[in-house]
Amino acid sequence: MDSLDHHKKVASMAKQKYYDVRAKAVSNLAKGDISMIIDAGGGSGCSHIPRFNSSEKGEPARHSMLKIKSTFIKVHGIGSLVVVTFPDIERQGGNLTVECIMRGIKFAMMNTNILKVRNLYIQLDNVSSNKCYTIISSMTALVSCGVCKKIKIHYLVVGHTHEDIDALIGIKLYIPYFNIISLSFNR
Repeated sequence: MDSLDHHKKVASMAKQKYYDVRAKAVSNLAKGDISMIIDAGGGSGCSHIPRFNSSEKGEPARHSMLKIKSTFIKVHGIGSLVVVTFPDIERQGGNLTVECIMRGIKFAMMNTNILKVRNLYIQLDNVSSNKCYTIISSMTALVSCGVCKKIKIHYLVVGHTHEDIDALIGIKLYIPYFNIISLSFNR
C-alpha cells in the first residue's frame, strides 16, 4: 500500500468515525448530547469589504478594504451559525474557537429543551491554533464547572473539503442569520 492509499484509508476511517459520533449525538439530543463542527470558510476564511478611505496622504489603496473572517458552526440536528470577526482588530486563534464553541452550546440550548449538556462532541480544523492551551483549559473549565459532563474534541483530516461544514461554507451568501460579534478590541 503506497502513502496515498494509506492516507485515503485513514481519512475514510476518520470520516466514518465523525459520521458515527454525529449520528449518536443527534439521536441522544434529548439526553443532552451536542455535536458541532467549526471551520473557517475557505482556507483562512478572510474576505475584504470596502471601508472609508483614510485622509492620510500616500496611504496604499489596499487600506481601503476592511478584512473580515467568517467562521462557521454547525450544530448537528439543530442548525448553523456564522460568526463574523475583524482579524485586524480582534483576537483570533484559540480565543475565537472558544467563543464559537460557547456560542454553539448557547445556540443548542436555546433551540432545544436541553437544560444541561451531557456530552459535547466538537470537530475542529487540524491547525495548531485549535490545539492550544486556551482551548484545552477552557474545555476543562466547562467540565469542572458542571456545564458539560464530557467533552471530546476531534480534528478534521487533510482533505476534509467534502464534510457537511464545507457545504455550509459554500452557501454562506444564502444564510439568513449572521451573528456579528466582537471578541475584544485591542489596538
